[in-house]
Amino acid sequence: MILAIVYWNSTYVIDAFAQAEETFADWPERPISEVMDWFVENVPKQMLDPLYRSLSRSILALGDTSDLKAIYSDAVLRPRREAFSNMVRRSRSAGTLPDGLDPDLIQDMLSGALLHQILLEPAGQTEDQLRDYIVRLLRGLGLLTR
Repeated sequence: MILAIVYWNSTYVIDAFAQAEETFADWPERPISEVMDWFVENVPKQMLDPLYRSLSRSILALGDTSDLKAIYSDAVLRPRREAFSNMVRRSRSAGTLPDGLDPDLIQDMLSGALLHQILLEPAGQTEDQLRDYIVRLLRGLGLLTR
């Protein structure tokens, strides 16, 4: 019974995150500079949110065959990756980003760096410190040019 409630609550949380993902649905149509500005402004706040940090740790701790992990992947990760990849491809075609940027590789490096900060760096980082890190990261990946 308790497991069913935890599972239901977890899928409820994932549904809530999936609905929030609708924010990212129009990324492919937006200028990459606008999306990166949003990213720089909002991601440090998200990274400091205790619920987000806890959810990140919980999702990563699930086994590879976890139904909940599969639900999260289908509802949140895949749509986000598709939107981001489409945005990068469109930006490459428009000449806003270099031709050589591989959307999948960029996403893996970006999410890996952010997860490292969430999971392995000491608590107590400030929003400004995280924002500075994200700006340096995005510049290093070629996604932020200013």
